[in-house]
Amino acid sequence: MTYIKKFFLVLLGISLVLVGLLGIALPVVHGTIFLLLGVVLLSFESVYIERHLLSFVEKHPTLRHWHKKIDITLRRWFNK
Repeated sequence: MTYIKKFFLVLLGISLVLVGLLGIALPVVHGTIFLLLGVVLLSFESVYIERHLLSFVEKHPTLRHWHKKIDITLRRWFNK
């Protein structure tokens, strides 16, 4: 069961990152929120991504508040 959950989490994270990248190219969709959601989900399963996300958030203080809110909410939803 945990492999299915991890697979779903990684698949959802990659999908959100792709939608975020499309949103950056297309002006209709707000890509940054999808990109941040996807990267936070992927950081639950990858220490490498989590380390880079935290260093990026430290360099950009405007994202710190959004990262904290999204991280807490998603950890609650996915029991991480």
